[in-house]
Amino acid sequence: MAQDVFVDAETILTTKLAGQGGGAVGASVTTSGTITTTNLISKVTAGSAVTAVIMGSGSYDGQLCLVEHVGAAASSVVFATAGSAAGSSHIATDYAFSGQKAALFVWESVTALWYPVAY
Repeated sequence: MAQDVFVDAETILTTKLAGQGGGAVGASVTTSGTITTTNLISKVTAGSAVTAVIMGSGSYDGQLCLVEHVGAAASSVVFATAGSAAGSSHIATDYAFSGQKAALFVWESVTALWYPVAY
């Protein structure tokens, strides 16, 4: 009796899943600063409220990026989206969130924008 065996193997880059690079305190984000999107989790912190923040471009349609803001609750992050700024900020809509929160975004390759996931 013959038996067919099928093996499907994938390599997962665990550093991309773990959000390596932000460190325990998170990468500092400043007004007009850029949040990296190369990892699934991008940990950031801000010393005060910051505005006109930009997210890096996504790499593929449906890519997810969870931005974890480990700064103080009063240190909000506001993305640059007014008018034509969406093209440079890569954020589809007005969006802001405070410290000690996380926000999930999904990349849409046709519009080349990050969309916040409503929850």
